[in-house]
Amino acid sequence: MSKKTSLVLMTLLFMLFAAGCWDARDISKGSVVFVAAIDLNQEGGIQFGEPVKYDATILMPNLYPESANKVRIEKVSGTSLSGSRDQRAYINPDIILVRMMRVFLVGESLAASGIAPVIDSLCRNPLIDNSLNMAMTTGRSGELITVQPQDFPELGLYLKVMLNTINEKSFFPVVTLHVFRTQSTTMGRNPVLPILKADNGEVRISGLGIFKKDQLINRIGLDESRPLALLRGCKGRAYIPYVITREGESVDRGTVFASNERKVKVERQGDQYTFTITITLKGDLIEHENRVQLLQESDYLPMVEEQIASKIEDECQAFIERMQGEFKVDCIDINKYALAKWRNELKDSIDGGFIEKVKINVDVKVNIRNTGDLT
Repeated sequence: MSKKTSLVLMTLLFMLFAAGCWDARDISKGSVVFVAAIDLNQEGGIQFGEPVKYDATILMPNLYPESANKVRIEKVSGTSLSGSRDQRAYINPDIILVRMMRVFLVGESLAASGIAPVIDSLCRNPLIDNSLNMAMTTGRSGELITVQPQDFPELGLYLKVMLNTINEKSFFPVVTLHVFRTQSTTMGRNPVLPILKADNGEVRISGLGIFKKDQLINRIGLDESRPLALLRGCKGRAYIPYVITREGESVDRGTVFASNERKVKVERQGDQYTFTITITLKGDLIEHENRVQLLQESDYLPMVEEQIASKIEDECQAFIERMQGEFKVDCIDINKYALAKWRNELKDSIDGGFIEKVKINVDVKVNIRNTGDLT
């Protein structure tokens, strides 16, 4: 065989194998899922001889240019989450593609009953990314999925951006499938989930769901989400307003934009465990109303720092009291520090009765930079 013939054959073989995967599927021949929502079935009924348990709703962009609708929403029911997929064969002519799924929503009633079976189904699918954002909804998640944001092409993009970047402008946790699964199955740890609510044709974050392992046990609003995130060590950046008072009167109002860090120290004396949580806030003064020139009053910035530190400490201590007295579950992720030292002694009690009995101290340190002041 001549060199020229060999070169031609090698080129043809290269072109053949470089053409792509043998099992590749054209995206135009599939339905790409952007958002999925799962609820407990309320209607009951029997499917293939078994009771129906779940309602699964998915949102997909409509890839047919002739269609007037930008998205397609499908709802099916089944005895299990994965088992409900076979019902789509009877209502959707395309192959369902889940690799591009951005957000997974859980209805409130399902969250209260426990979502371990749902998480198991998601994690067993190799096509579903562990970075998938998760959230729960007030009411049924399948109803929220029908909301169409005015300034976004579809709800999936809107929710993905909002849930994935919330910590860039607020002290609030970002929760992915990996994070929820790890925290719900690890000794001494418990997850939280953002709560989404439909409001006047829009979707907004309204708070956090508190979980004991995979089961929702309580909810908190946005006012308590900040101390939870700071105590939990969820890194972020946020605007912190402040008010300076002298002799009972307001003399200045302003705002600081700060980032946060957390350090936890645990000590033990007999059966008494004491946690010290140090929260450090560093940021810039971005506005204040008083005409005072801060460079001319050296004690002014320390006064602002002290006021913010005191305010955050009070919020954190109030949340700790509620956590220990009402939730009775470690939702600030500190048990792991005690387990690191005394695992064998605590393994039987760490998930039941431990967090209520410990002492938790909070120390907030604030460092504000003054930029843009007139000289």
